[in-house]
Amino acid sequence: MFIIKIFVKSFFISIIITLVLLLVLSVLLAKTSINEKMLPIGVIFISSISLLIGGYMIGKNMKTKGIIYGALFGLIYMIVLYLLSSTRNFNFSLSLESVFMIISGIFRGNDRWNFRS
Repeated sequence: MFIIKIFVKSFFISIIITLVLLLVLSVLLAKTSINEKMLPIGVIFISSISLLIGGYMIGKNMKTKGIIYGALFGLIYMIVLYLLSSTRNFNFSLSLESVFMIISGIFRGNDRWNFRS
């Protein structure tokens, strides 16, 4: 039960961070002369930051197997983002970019392993 509580807390914090940063990115795109071609790079950067924070929180709270829990967190987070974006676009095809994002989510989620002393 402790593990589920940590996952849910980390997941919601990561989602909130993602939503806030996406809002900031959208305001920047609307109010400045930033090119819309920067949007995919911004989304990847925002996802990476959110995954790093969520993975760090899980790794900090888990005493053992932090790399596995972080990888699982990254996988779940990226699958949820994929499902949400696919539902919005009505396109559930897996492109190479989608697979890359899911795999990078696994690795980014377990970055907490690199911060251990």
